[in-house]
Formats: sequence, structure tokens, C-alpha cells
Amino acid sequence: MRKQKILLALQAIKHLMRLDADDPKSHMCLIKFFHKVDSLPTPVTDTEKLIWGVLEAERPAFSQLHGKSLIEANNTFLEKHRECLMHRAVVAELLYVLEPNKKAEAVKLIEDSVNDLVSADGAQGKTRSWKLNDCITVHKLLETTLDDHDAATRLKVRCAEYFPCSTYFGGIKSSAYNQSAGEAKWNYIEFLEYTLTTIDGSRGNFQGSDQIPGRVCGLAQNIFNNFQI
Repeated sequence: MRKQKILLALQAIKHLMRLDADDPKSHMCLIKFFHKVDSLPTPVTDTEKLIWGVLEAERPAFSQLHGKSLIEANNTFLEKHRECLMHRAVVAELLYVLEPNKKAEAVKLIEDSVNDLVSADGAQGKTRSWKLNDCITVHKLLETTLDDHDAATRLKVRCAEYFPCSTYFGGIKSSAYNQSAGEAKWNYIEFLEYTLTTIDGSRGNFQGSDQIPGRVCGLAQNIFNNFQI
């Protein structure tokens, strides 16, 4: 972070916190900013000392940090927003940033999230609390920042069930799923044709042929039963 930009960044964060201190992005910016400030070398020049003096004076003005370390502030934010997937994901990412040795704990924090039923605004009945775009963001977080491909795969399986039309997660009603099923179908058909050629030396119509074992005909039937597209 360039020293001449630090005070501008501070003003931007103050504005964010005034707009919505409970927004996960606001919390992310606040903690990452002061984590970066804490990692900078001790000021030497008069200008640097002046900037650091402003930062020290402004820091207690953030109620989220008053009398707390960054780790404590992150934990407090989690306790306040424990039921929300995106808030948990941001807390998990910050936990990994602040304490890299707690990667497994950060991943578990995400995986323990529950997609509860909540009342839908302006609609009858209830809907799931997770949103598709949020789930995509969290999946990418697991894949990249936290670099846990197994956890990302487990989340993808869960989200494919919650969002059956999602191409990103390969939901059962999505075009991605249908394409995958179609490819699998034709792979089986190619294998079957090869098997038939090996058995009777032809690629002709196999149905009703007395020369073809029943298990091969059964395989053909399973193909068309299981891969209807």
C-alpha cells in the first residue's frame, strides 16, 4: 500500500462503515486494511510519522475495533452473523489471512454453514437462505484462496442439489448436466458397438440377434434407460 494512499483508503473505509457496517465486504475491507497497516515498517520520516499518528487516532473511532484485536473483532462479527453463508465465508477468509495456520478451521467454518428455510419477501411460503451468486463466490474462495479442492467439490455437490438449474454447479436440470449425460451416453454406445463387432464381426442391428449374449442386450437397455436426453 503506497503511503500517500493510506489516508485516502482510510476515508473510503470510514464511508463504507457508515453505509453498512454489517455488510461482509465492509468488514473485509476494515480488517484487511488494518492488518496491512500493522504489517508496515515503523515510520521513519516526518511524513510517515504524521500519517501513522492519524491512523492511531482514527483506529479507536471504529467501534468494531475499540479495545479489540483484529482476531477478536473478526470473532465478534461471526457471532453476530453466524447464520449467513457470506458472512461466515468472509470471516473464514480473514481467519486464514490473520492466522494462516488455521486453514482447516477456516474451511470447516464454511462447511458447517446451514442452508435454512427462511420467509421469502413478498411471497408465500419459505425459500432457502443461500443465493446462487453467493455460493459461486464461496466455491471460488475454497478453490483458490483456501486451496481446498475436496471442500470445494463437497460444496459443489450440495449446491447442485439446491440449484438444479445451475450450469456452474452442474445441476440436474442444467445444460451442463444434460451435455455430460449425453457424452456419457455416446461413450457407452461406442463401447457397445465395439463389443458387438468383437462378438459377431458386424455393426448391424443387434436387437433380436440370437448370436449376441443377453448381458450385452441388457447393457444396451441400461444405456438408453439411464441416459435419456
